[in-house]
Amino acid sequence: KWTRDWGFTLDAVKLACAQTTKSRNPSMKYLDSILRSLYEKGLTTSSRIHAARSREEDDAAAVRKVLLALGAGGSTATPEHLAFYQKWASVFPLDVILYAAGQAARYSKKPFPYMEKVLQSWRDAGYRTVADVENRKKADAALNREIEKLFQIAGIQKTVLEADRKKYRKWTAE
Repeated sequence: KWTRDWGFTLDAVKLACAQTTKSRNPSMKYLDSILRSLYEKGLTTSSRIHAARSREEDDAAAVRKVLLALGAGGSTATPEHLAFYQKWASVFPLDVILYAAGQAARYSKKPFPYMEKVLQSWRDAGYRTVADVENRKKADAALNREIEKLFQIAGIQKTVLEADRKKYRKWTAE
């Protein structure tokens, strides 16, 4: 079944056999479940299995860096963390994800949901690099100063919000 029906090479089956030794009770049933999982992922050759494992190790290392940036160094990367990272790594390089993690560590008690919102807003705005984000922050700071002047003239005492910046941009564009 493994070689004929699923198309595994002998080397791939041997790799899966080696993985069974991590179990207390290696068995043919366990080997079959490992091979089924690999088959469902399209990993039927030793080179594909090695490449996938290398990507998994790289992703796990990146997640550990994200956790460290969040102030949760030493935490174990969960499957949810990996899924989060893999989703955003398809859009952003690691330095941007780490930049978002740094913001989440400062501003939120729920860092992964906060990072999700931040990264989604950056993606929607077309930001792809840390420089894009920093340039936007500088532009927002300059805009805030202009709006604060207007607030002062109008006798309004409040913090400038994104909604204020949107209104100001709309008004000045018209």
